Amino acid sequence: MKKLLQIFSYLALIVGLYSQRAIASSEWRALEKDCCGDRYTSPGNMGPNAFSNWIWHVTDAQIVGDKIKIEAGLRNLTDQYDQLTQAMVLKVEVPFSEFASLEFSDVIEKWSLNEEAYQAYGAQNYQGKNSGDVIANLKFKVKKETRYFPTVTLVASVKTASGADENARFTDSAGYMLNMAFAKDVFEASGAVRKIRILGELGFIAWDDGPSSQNDAYRYGIAANFNFAADTTADLGIHGFTGWRDNGDKPLTLYVEGRKVFSKTLSGFAGADVGLNQSSVPLMVNAGIRVNLDRKYRKRNISQ
Repeated sequence: MKKLLQIFSYLALIVGLYSQRAIASSEWRALEKDCCGDRYTSPGNMGPNAFSNWIWHVTDAQIVGDKIKIEAGLRNLTDQYDQLTQAMVLKVEVPFSEFASLEFSDVIEKWSLNEEAYQAYGAQNYQGKNSGDVIANLKFKVKKETRYFPTVTLVASVKTASGADENARFTDSAGYMLNMAFAKDVFEASGAVRKIRILGELGFIAWDDGPSSQNDAYRYGIAANFNFAADTTADLGIHGFTGWRDNGDKPLTLYVEGRKVFSKTLSGFAGADVGLNQSSVPLMVNAGIRVNLDRKYRKRNISQ
């Protein structure tokens, strides 16, 4: 428990440090682009990776305590102006036990804009390469799964102000998210479909979206995880959030993602996301690999 309190303290420190930079960055952006009320940063007026790398698919509440997960993926995304962005994403999750883990992720993208998108974003360049806002996620299991109740995990997320904002690619401002993730097996059999697991998320997010201003939103999502024979799984889900400015801050996305286990340490994944409204990334296709490294630790017998 002492270590977890220290981790929360570190995350709070990160938020404080990057919030100061975020205010200065937002003020600079407002002066450079003559931003006004309808230009506060939101998924609807930023590049497709500005929020999609932070607000990702519904998280399984289960924490695997003896595996360090390293994930590398490629994404092809289109924005509201049919402009293509290619991105590489790296994620590393390190568990402390089966009750807590810490994950870091970042994205590097290559993009280009036509004249319409250039004017709409208030961009300074027609093409470029940028790195995104580093994301840190802390997961802490608060309830084990039982016969009648789901696994419940608290997910605390910090978005740092480290991305490039000159071309509206990333917000370059601090943000945080606090979610409750739920997961429960609802079906088990020995046929082609071995297991069905229901996943859910409900919480709150906030980000600095302009000079000394903040947008707040409710986060939600639900998904079904299908476990098939031959070490294959698939997720079908829908997720989004609802901000209060009504300026493209209510994205809603339907997604499907499949995974195949090749060995004890290596698995692959591929999927597609379809935006269901004007606030969302219209289309994203992703694929990549995950490497699982063994991590030994002393298990604790904690009843919950």
